[in-house]
Order: sequence, then structure tokens, then C-alpha cells
Amino acid sequence: MEKNKNTNFQALVNLLDEPDESVFLKIKEEIFHHGDEILPYIQEVYDNSFDSILRRRSYEIINEIYLNSLLHEFIHWDKGNQNIERANILISRIQNFEVSIEDIMSRFAFVLMDVWRELNDHLTALEKVKIINHILFSVHRFQVYSYDETPDEQYFISFNLAYKRATEVSICALYLWIAEKLSLPVRAVILPRKVLLAYLRTEKQDPAMAQSDVLFYINPAERGNVFSHGEMKHYLTLIKARDKMSYLEPVSNRQFVKYYLRKIKNIESRKYKSIVEEIELVLP
Repeated sequence: MEKNKNTNFQALVNLLDEPDESVFLKIKEEIFHHGDEILPYIQEVYDNSFDSILRRRSYEIINEIYLNSLLHEFIHWDKGNQNIERANILISRIQNFEVSIEDIMSRFAFVLMDVWRELNDHLTALEKVKIINHILFSVHRFQVYSYDETPDEQYFISFNLAYKRATEVSICALYLWIAEKLSLPVRAVILPRKVLLAYLRTEKQDPAMAQSDVLFYINPAERGNVFSHGEMKHYLTLIKARDKMSYLEPVSNRQFVKYYLRKIKNIESRKYKSIVEEIELVLP
């Protein structure tokens, strides 16, 4: 059975140079039907062919198969528990479809274990945040750059963990991931000009959270500086934000991920705009 499948895959790949465009579209449709299984065969054509048509067609098919797979995974994430860990990995695949999940998990584990070793149940919420800040910014020396001065890759967790450089939104994503793995009640807060985190009074999972649930706010982009509710209200007054109180309410992981995707879509190079727009269609 496996031999027949391989023979069928090879036969389809051999038809990639079909000159009749209408016939090729039917061949392409059949290739997509097989999804990830046929990818190695298409990749081999792309890697070893010098024919411009074969390379163009194989490249387009490879990217479309990867995109369809990514969209399916985002749908699955949305229907599941919407955890930050999986979202960070999927978002990294926007930048590189073939990103090594093992590499991401391995690098993250080093950071997480350093935090975990320092925590205990007797610490206050503020003390736990200070430990996370120390591990991230003093031990591992993560640096956060403004959106104006950062390369595209710096928006993605895979790059952040490898090179210890991040943007405001990606360092929040990393911080949320650490909190999630340690069962700390931390959620994102989306303001008019930035994204922060909120440390909640309880570990409830209800996404309908209010300001009254918040102990304090954290700004990972400023080495994890902590702000009170009053200080945040003053900030919103200074920037003349309308409906100030609603901005201070924590949001769900889904809302944060949608915000994260918008930031990637609006990267100046527009390199990932079309991919993100496809994802936004499945995460309305």
C-alpha cells in the first residue's frame, strides 16, 4: 500500500511541468488533496530542478500546503483551550513554516527552569514577578527594542529565544507563556499605544475579567516594571484616552493573539501581511 502511495505521489510530481494550465490546475488540486504527505516529493523537485516553471510551481505549492496546514492548526487552537504556548509556536511558523518546534521548546525550557527553581508557594505575587524579571532581563539578558528599530524576525518567539532580542508584543507573549506554565494568573491588557500584562488576584480561568481582579500591572518592555491601578489611570489621562476604564481590563488569550497578529501584519515590510490576513479569516 505504501509503495503504491509513493508511486502515485511520484507520478503527480512528474506532471508539474504540464504546459496546459487548465490540466495543471487539476493536477495541483490532486496534490493538495494529499497535503503534508506529498511535501517531500515537491520539495525534492524545488531543490533539484533548474527549470524556472518547475521551481515556481513547486515553490507555490509548498507554500500553499504549509499555509493550509497552519490555518488548520489555528482553527484547532481556537476550538481548544487557546493556550499561549501553542499560539506562540504557530505564530513563529508565520515567519518560518519549517521552524523547529523542538528548538523552541528546548530554549524555552532553559528560561522556564531558571524561573521555576527560584519560585515557592510562600512568595507574594510581586516577589514572583521580580524573580521572572530577574531571570529574563538579568540572567538571560533579554532586550526589548521599539517597533521602529527592530528587524522583522524580532516579532517571533523562535528568534527571541535564540537571540534574546524582542519587541514589546513578543516579550509579552514570552512572559505570558512563562506565567501559563507556572500557573500564575497573568493576562494581557491592551492599551491605545502599548500592551501590558495584569497580575490577577485569583487564578480563575474565566475570560470575563474586570479591573477589580487585578493586583497590579506589568510592563515587560521596561524590564517588567510594575504599576498600580492609579498609575495606569494617570497614564491614560495623560494620553487623553477615551473610555479610560475599559482599557485596564484584562483580555483573553484569543484577544491577545489577535492583537499580536495585527502587529505582525503591520510590520513596515508587509512581508507577512497576506499570511496574517488568511489567519484572521479563520479567527474572526
